[in-house]
Amino acid sequence: MTLITYITRVHFADEILDEALRSELEINNKCRPLLIVDKIRDPSYEDTFQRVLSGVPKKHNVQLFEVEDNLPYENTAIQIANKFREQDCDILLAMGSNNTIDLGKLSRVIIAHDKPLAPFTIAEGGSRRIGEKPLPELYVVPNIMGFCSAVSAHAKLVHDDGTYARLMCRKLVPTVTICDPTLTTGAELAVTASTGVDAIARCLEAYLSPNYNPPADGIAFDGLRRAVKYLPKVLEEDNAQHRREMMAASLNSALALQKGLGMTQVIGDGLEEAYGEYVNLGSIRRIILPKVVAMVSNHNLEKLDALSNLFNADGRSGIVNAIEDYFSRLPLADRFSSIGITNQKLSDAAFIAAKAMSTSPGLEVIDSGPIEEMLLGSF
Repeated sequence: MTLITYITRVHFADEILDEALRSELEINNKCRPLLIVDKIRDPSYEDTFQRVLSGVPKKHNVQLFEVEDNLPYENTAIQIANKFREQDCDILLAMGSNNTIDLGKLSRVIIAHDKPLAPFTIAEGGSRRIGEKPLPELYVVPNIMGFCSAVSAHAKLVHDDGTYARLMCRKLVPTVTICDPTLTTGAELAVTASTGVDAIARCLEAYLSPNYNPPADGIAFDGLRRAVKYLPKVLEEDNAQHRREMMAASLNSALALQKGLGMTQVIGDGLEEAYGEYVNLGSIRRIILPKVVAMVSNHNLEKLDALSNLFNADGRSGIVNAIEDYFSRLPLADRFSSIGITNQKLSDAAFIAAKAMSTSPGLEVIDSGPIEEMLLGSF
């Protein structure tokens, strides 16, 4: 069984990309896709690109939009929407990272509503407005860095002035997501470790979230169990089973976002906005997740025993140290100074994160002071 229907249609199997894409396009009578891809493509990405093309029944009808930036800028989404209309496309197809998939989501809203995105952000109460008009369908093929957005209702937005926002609506979830573990084979160790920490953080924060969603709790814990077990294994031996288990963990972590964004995601966005450039969220999460768990775990005492067993911790009080010890074995930096983040704009980042928490559903509102103190302690 390779088809899972939970939140959206998800194909999950080794070597499933070509077959699944072709069948979805043919069954749904879609023949003029606009394919959104990164302009700079390494050999593995190029291989995925060619496999996507081979899954389109009428390749001569494919329109291509190559993304030059690694952030989801509103102006880029507008360009995608314009090309979609000009070329009379009937479906959006995004492959690659979270930011590329987010651009697909943002362009859907622009195509449907034909207006700027500010009124549709979470801060402006725009979730209901997004669904007032039908959105064009979006198929996505996530690579190893694309799972946060692949089955979630969230989309990050960078306005042209550099300020950040988020959109959230059930109708933003991609229509079809194709998960092929073979697309992640051969990824660099640092990238594999970073995306593995991403999955652990999303699952852990969802599991500890006070929002009531028992199915999401189960999905989050299962994803956490897989990631904790198989991340060290895939770093030692890059084989099909290990990649499959890590992709399953990443998929679970994205499905668990039904409980809302986690604090590490919001803080990562704050750092990115304050410094005005892309940051590796996996590395950020590796550094701050133990501190975040220390801040929120007191509200979830009943769940700590399960986490204690999972991380081989010395009881509830030892979970934070056990997580830090687990992370210490990964090929990722453990201090901000090691990844090029200075302390010059941490106050701005903390203020931005605190403001975002005040408008993000399900996140505890925390003043910027404790956030800044935590960030300063990460140098």
